[in-house]
Amino acid sequence: MNDRPSQSIQAHVFMQQLNEAIRAQGIESEGWRLLDSGAAIERRYAFKDFRSGFSFMAHMALFSERLDHHPTWTQDYNTLGVILHTHDLGGLSHLDLLWAIEAERVHYTNFMTLG
Repeated sequence: MNDRPSQSIQAHVFMQQLNEAIRAQGIESEGWRLLDSGAAIERRYAFKDFRSGFSFMAHMALFSERLDHHPTWTQDYNTLGVILHTHDLGGLSHLDLLWAIEAERVHYTNFMTLG
C-alpha cells in the first residue's frame, strides 16, 4: 500500500498537516504531541475497558500491516500509548501521518466514550 518515504517531514509542518487532516474529518483532537525534538509523536488513548482498547489495537494492527508501518505501543488495561516514528529516516514521514489520521478516525467513530 505504501511508497517508502525518502525524506522526513519537518516537525512543525507535520503537526500542522496532522491537525488540519483531523479537523477536516470533524474531529477535535489535540492529543498528539512531539517527542525527541520532533523526531517522533506520541498519543495516549483511553477506552471504557480492556476489550475496547484491544479492539482498537486489532484494527490498527491490520492497518499497520497494509501500510507496512508499525507503531511502538503499550496497553495497560483501558489505556494505550502510541509512539510513531519512521525509523529509516530518523524522523516523521507521510506514513506516520496516515497512521495517526486513521487512528483518530477509528477512535472517534468507534470508541469515543472517554476521550
